[in-house]
Amino acid sequence: VIERWYGWRPMTWDDVPVLGAVPGRPHVWLAAGHGMLGISMSTASGQLMADLITGRAPALDPHPYRAERFA
Repeated sequence: VIERWYGWRPMTWDDVPVLGAVPGRPHVWLAAGHGMLGISMSTASGQLMADLITGRAPALDPHPYRAERFA
């Protein structure tokens, strides 16, 4: 073995990523918790985040991804 590498793949307890604005912090955004599906979900997550940040109507329902679900 010449080299070892280890990368964390953080995920939420419900296996659904957090995507959207941080509650109470309108200029702070989260796109985290994808776990092992980060690359697979990157296109849809990126599009949803771009839509939310720019104020466009998202093609994907953002409700299941809100951080408030843990409150």
